[in-house]
Amino acid sequence: MWESGKDAYPILERFEADGERALQVLSLWHSHENQLFSEPTRSKLLSLPPNFIKLNWDTAIENLAKAYRWAEVNGATPKLLPSHNILVSIAAFFILFPNLIDDPARNFQSVLRRWYFSRVLQQGARQAANYQIGVDFDALINYANNGEPLNVDDVRLSVHAIKRTNRAGDSRYKALHCIVALYTKEDLLTGMSLDESVEDHHIFPRSSTKYGIPRDALDSIANRIIVTQRTNRSLGDTPPIKYFGTLQEQARKDGTIKDLQRRLTQSMIPGDVSRPDFTQQFEVENFDSFLTKRASILLERVGEIIGKSLIVTDIEDIDDE
Repeated sequence: MWESGKDAYPILERFEADGERALQVLSLWHSHENQLFSEPTRSKLLSLPPNFIKLNWDTAIENLAKAYRWAEVNGATPKLLPSHNILVSIAAFFILFPNLIDDPARNFQSVLRRWYFSRVLQQGARQAANYQIGVDFDALINYANNGEPLNVDDVRLSVHAIKRTNRAGDSRYKALHCIVALYTKEDLLTGMSLDESVEDHHIFPRSSTKYGIPRDALDSIANRIIVTQRTNRSLGDTPPIKYFGTLQEQARKDGTIKDLQRRLTQSMIPGDVSRPDFTQQFEVENFDSFLTKRASILLERVGEIIGKSLIVTDIEDIDDE
């Protein structure tokens, strides 16, 4: 049944979802119908009534795929998905409230996005355990049934912390990467709409270590942009001062400075491309200054999504683990 489900919804295969996720969705649904706490423990999965599974399997798979599509729309990629478990809670919620996500009166898209990112942006966040899946699901149900506000945790974040976020396996890195992707609609070089074949590109290439830039700094999320696979391969290790200079000069010749500025803004590249000194920020000696500016822009974007839940701090120690 799981193999058939992946055939019907390829996104499940693409995001390498585990078949147990479908059983967890069914467990949340079954617990809700029987007024039980929703924690999808292994014993609950094994004790699900066979008929309940058979009757509701297709619905569970459909809404699990819907939850992954929602995450994808919000910037997730198969390699950089902040959490599979939180999508289980969202999928089960979609089953019970299929129309709420598109209800403009309650603005649930923004509410869900703010809640989701506030969860996955937590410092040192890990994928939730079964207990947390149940807590998340019950919180969503209480919001829909009783109008109880979703508990949106504060996120303590700083420019310094963003600059130091460089491990692709971390939940926070993945969440910030999603936000970068969420705002980036066009390929920086070509202006083409971004599709599924996207990659992240080091603005200052890793080969910049030969100039004394630390590898950890080059791997920072603030040194990444989202581009098409073709653009990433064509740029390779080209220094940014070279290709941004080429972009600027070509845009001047073509009279497309405004279009280029739009793409730069989407990609969170600081500066005014119409200024002659625009490319100076890409000099090797200006790397740290550039990284700080770009981290500041990313911090602003986080604030746009999670609002007052963002607690900006300048205390460096709190961000280091």
